[in-house]
Amino acid sequence: MNQRHLWKSLVIALPLLFAASLSEASTDDAELRGEFADPPLRYQSRPLWFWNGKLGAEKTKGMVTACKAAGYYGMGILPSDGMGVDFMSPEFLKQYKVAVDAACLLGMKMCLYDEFWFPSGSAGGLLASKHPEALGKRLDMLATDVSGPKEFTQAAPKGTLMGAVAMAAATKQRLDITASIKNGALRWNVPAGEWKVMIFTCVPDGGDGLVDYLEPKAVNAFIKLTYQAYHDAMPEHFGTTIDGAFYDEPAFYHVQGGRAWTDRFNERFSERFKTDPITLYPALWFDIGPDTAEARTIADKGLTRHR
Repeated sequence: MNQRHLWKSLVIALPLLFAASLSEASTDDAELRGEFADPPLRYQSRPLWFWNGKLGAEKTKGMVTACKAAGYYGMGILPSDGMGVDFMSPEFLKQYKVAVDAACLLGMKMCLYDEFWFPSGSAGGLLASKHPEALGKRLDMLATDVSGPKEFTQAAPKGTLMGAVAMAAATKQRLDITASIKNGALRWNVPAGEWKVMIFTCVPDGGDGLVDYLEPKAVNAFIKLTYQAYHDAMPEHFGTTIDGAFYDEPAFYHVQGGRAWTDRFNERFSERFKTDPITLYPALWFDIGPDTAEARTIADKGLTRHR
């Protein structure tokens, strides 16, 4: 085909293509307007279904059917007091599967909530009873004001030692004196002046029986007690009827003092920032001068990266 014939063909074809495009757009627009006015089931909301009464298969099936009749696309079951069965017990999972099976038959979807009540992270008390080592930890500080020069001795608190720091009251100069802790005690020759001597330890806390959100092994223990148990009881529904999950209200304030921590913080921090965090620890309690805000920010980044 020569260039003249090619251009002639394009002149004829382009209006046809444009008309077809307008027709397709018009169809799509009409469909969109129709779905906006009368949304199909897949766009409808899904309420939380509080399981706060005695469970029964027929009652459960009836509730799912009523939910569909009311125009809901599905629901998220929230276990709570009054079910009459223990959370994550075989009978509980059996009743849960009744609900999911019924939803499947009706073309509905389920969103899996992973906990008994709120917040997520305790597996309804199972984590504390089966894996107490997986509960949350916190950062503690033992601080003593010391006047030098003198030799200062202090028994180290129990827990995983994260570091020891001496800070000069006048200049905010900070010294890493962790190496001065031996055989369970700090022995340090204090220079002249006023100093604040601090020992930082990571200790078990277990506030509200919640998981150590900062430790992958601990979170895996929680997952096995919840998500994995649900999956094992109804694998055919995962990724089909059960098309999502939610984990609600994880928070660090449940530990004493609100300083949730991990005993591997120093390791993770050093890996990321190529420096040691020990002399930054005082900033979590005190003003350490111009570096205070930045120290608090990068400490938080260290925790974020660890998670």
